[in-house]
Amino acid sequence: MATFPLSSRSGKHVMAATILASSMAFIDGTALNVVLPSLQQQLHATAAGLFWVLNAYLLMLAALILVGGALGDRLGRKRVFMAGILVFIAGSAACGVAGTVEQLVLFRAIQGGGRSAHDSGKPCTAVVFHP
Repeated sequence: MATFPLSSRSGKHVMAATILASSMAFIDGTALNVVLPSLQQQLHATAAGLFWVLNAYLLMLAALILVGGALGDRLGRKRVFMAGILVFIAGSAACGVAGTVEQLVLFRAIQGGGRSAHDSGKPCTAVVFHP
């Protein structure tokens, strides 16, 4: 794995990408809690449906984080990190067009799978930079 100083142009790009990707996932979780009442009304969701909307994401994240790490070791951390971001974005876009609670639960699970791949690549950020 290539290393480079954080003060270099490449170092700054890697750090910015890592921070933006982490922010994207954090904002997603926070925003969902704010829009739950609206989701319940628009999708005619039950309390159990909202429970699964929230937890499908966390369930997939927890279930696949180790798989993401193993894939990072085999295929390359950068590749898995980028794939995770793309899957997360695709899941987010699909969530935006979900017409039913069941679809939203499925798409949230896809987001969680993408986040697990994305998160598994973040610890390598410390290895990429040298002082």
